[in-house]
Amino acid sequence: MCFVNDCGDAKCTSCPDWFPDVLKKLILSAWCSYVCVEPNVAYPKVVAVGAGGVSAFKGFFVGPYCFPP
Repeated sequence: MCFVNDCGDAKCTSCPDWFPDVLKKLILSAWCSYVCVEPNVAYPKVVAVGAGGVSAFKGFFVGPYCFPP
């Protein structure tokens, strides 16, 4: 069972100020991170973490991509 634990703007924060805003979100416009735990147990163990994003091209959701903790 997975839960969203954080989301945010995918704007390039390390880009210089003079860099055009449209290029700062060239690939993703937003992101979310996930935590996946064992279902149906009293003290669930984290079994995976993941991330996904909203594509800047047509707004498609990309992911989630999951990894072992």
